[in-house]
Amino acid sequence: MRAPKPRAAILLGAGSSIPAGFAKTEDLTRRILDGTGTTRHTDGTFYIDACANATPSEHVKLVATASNGYRTEIEGFFGKRYDRPVNYEDIYYLASQVADHEEGELDNPGLCRLIEHLRPEFAELIKRAAVSDVKSFRKLATETKDYIFI
Repeated sequence: MRAPKPRAAILLGAGSSIPAGFAKTEDLTRRILDGTGTTRHTDGTFYIDACANATPSEHVKLVATASNGYRTEIEGFFGKRYDRPVNYEDIYYLASQVADHEEGELDNPGLCRLIEHLRPEFAELIKRAAVSDVKSFRKLATETKDYIFI
C-alpha cells in the first residue's frame, strides 16, 4: 500500500484580497454602518453597489442605524477587552444572535438584558422610519442580520 501524497493548505488572511481590488474590512464596516451604495430589492435582498451614488432608502437607513446600535453595544465590551475596532463581522455575529433568539431558533438567556435594553431604542427607530414591512423588534433584528450578510 502506498503512502498518501502530502497535501498542502495555504491560509490567507483578509488582507490578501486587497491587491485584487476587494474592500478592506474597515471599508466594509463603514459601508454597513452608513448604508453607502446599498439598495434593497422588493424581494427583500440587499445589494451593494447597485446604485453606488444613490441616497440610501429608508429601509437601508433603518438597518444601518440598527447596525450602529449593535456596534455601540460591542464597543463597550471591546473597549475593556481588546485593542481593535469593532468590524462588520462582530456586528453581524451579535445581530444574528439577537435575530435567532427573537425568531425562536436559539434560546440564549444571556441576550435577554441586551434585548430589553435595545428594544425601546429600536422601537423608536422603527416608528421614525415608517418602513412598511418592519414593524417589530424581531423583524428589524432579522433584516439587520440579512443586511450585514450581503
